Order: sequence, then C-alpha cells, then structure tokens
Amino acid sequence: MKNVLNMRVLFVISMIYLSGCNFLHEKSSSIGCADSSLTKLDSNVVRDVDGNIYKTIKIGDKIWMQENLKVTHYRNGDPIPNITDSTLWMNTKKGAYCNYNNDTNYVHIYGRLYNWYAVNDPRNICPVGWHVPSDSDYSQLDGLYGGTTLSGMALKESGLAHWKKPNPDATNLSGFTALPGGGRGDEGFNGFNRIGFYAFFWNKNEYIGDTFHEKNYAHECSLSSGASYFNQDWGCENRGMSVRCIKDNQEKK
Repeated sequence: MKNVLNMRVLFVISMIYLSGCNFLHEKSSSIGCADSSLTKLDSNVVRDVDGNIYKTIKIGDKIWMQENLKVTHYRNGDPIPNITDSTLWMNTKKGAYCNYNNDTNYVHIYGRLYNWYAVNDPRNICPVGWHVPSDSDYSQLDGLYGGTTLSGMALKESGLAHWKKPNPDATNLSGFTALPGGGRGDEGFNGFNRIGFYAFFWNKNEYIGDTFHEKNYAHECSLSSGASYFNQDWGCENRGMSVRCIKDNQEKK
C-alpha cells in the first residue's frame, strides 16, 4: 500500500512539472524544460547585451542580422552615450548613439543610429560571436545579386510600408530586408534627415586617403528609395547611421 501511495505522489509531481514546462513554453521560455521548438527558434535569432532579439538570415555563406541594431551598451556592459544635442553630436570623438529625431518610437522598426566611433570601439557593439561587417562582406553581398547597379532591388524591403515612393522593383530576394532608417549629420543636411528615403550602414573600415581625410572618414553603404543601386562610399565618422552585424566565421570561434 505504501509503494502504491509513493507511486501516486511521484505521478502527481511529474504532472506538475510537465504542466510547468507547457506554461513556460507558452511564455517562450525554456528554463527547466527541453523544448525542441525553442531550440529551433534560437538558431534563427540573436540576442544583444540589452536583451533585444534580432531575426537572422543566411545569405551566401554568411549569416546576417535581418534587422538594424538597437543596442545601448557595449558587449562588456559599458553604456554607449546617448547624445541628443546636435552640436555635441557633431563634435564628439567618442562612441555615441541616438534615436532618429531623439524619438524612441522609431527604434522598434528602424533601430538606432551610431557614429563610427561606436562602431570602431574595441568593446564591440555587436553581440558575442558577431561583428560589424567589413568592406569585403558588403562587396560579397553586393556581388551575389547583380552588382552595384542592381543589387539594391534584392536587398531592400519590398513595398511601401517603410520605404517612400517609388522604391522601384524592390523584391528583397536576398532576405536582407534593408530598412530606410535615415541618418544624422549627413553632409548638406542639418540634424536628422531622410528617413524613409535612405538606408545608411556603417562598416568597420576607416577610409585611408589623403592627409585631411585619413582620420575623419570611414566606409559606409547606402540604398535609396528612388534607385536600385547599392552604393559603397565613405562618410564623416561623426555621422549617425544604422548598423547590421554579421556572424563570426566558424573557424574564428
């Protein structure tokens, strides 16, 4: 009789545990539960140090973030300064971020804007196992979809939900889903500008040119609502641009 009672107690405890697992599954948490569907989901997303979660996409032999970076801390937990004042933004030589128009309502869709000093900071703004893309990473991406004059069609989000007209022939064939987060402090413009019309992305390479530009400019990429091109250029390091991260190569781990 005692053994039967013990078996019944164990059965009740097991049911409570399984119910707890089901509840946690519904809340998208795998603590204490082995759930294959959550493991599968985790392979397609990445989490930054702030807890923001990003969808990812494999393009060619690289894995990219499918969304613009939103993080407000470096990988080690140090805060990235949020500079709202335009004069301070344009004059700082240290890493900083901002929200477009200093309005957090833009962050969910377009992410945040960073100066190149934040991109180049050794504390790293990308999650562990990820880094800011290089010139060669973006060149490979460009080459997979027809080169500079055509690849923008395959890289931009299609339709007019976020891009302004005309956004011609945008297909997002690549899955990269470029979004027009605009910029801050662009040459010829004051303050925030061109959201909906342009996507600007920093890469990690500094521009090495003549003496004047040598320490003031870095490489960037851009896409426009009015064209199919994917432009690789360089801009002032104190401009605010979006950032996409790319996964480290397996052999580097």
